[in-house]
Amino acid sequence: RTAPGRFIAGSALERPVALEASARRKLARKGVDAIVANPIDTMDADDVEATLFLRDGSVRSPGPGRLPKRAFARWLARTVVPLAAGRPAARA
Repeated sequence: RTAPGRFIAGSALERPVALEASARRKLARKGVDAIVANPIDTMDADDVEATLFLRDGSVRSPGPGRLPKRAFARWLARTVVPLAAGRPAARA
C-alpha cells in the first residue's frame, strides 16, 4: 500500500492479449497508484506502446502506435508528476 504523500507506480510486462487484465490485477493487488503496462515484445525494442492504468480506474496513453522509449519516458513524467503532486495531469 502507498504511504500518505507518496505516489507509487508499478509495471506489468505481459502478452498483449493479457495486458489490461494483468495490469488491473497488479494495480489492485499491489495497492499502488498506477501501473505502466507494456506488451512483452517491447522488452528489447527501441520503442514502446505502453498504457498507464490509474487507481481511480482511468487509463492514459500517449496515443496510438509505438513511441521511442525516451519519448514515452518524457510523456510518462509529464503525466505522473502532476498526479503525484495532486494536480491534474497535462494533456499530451
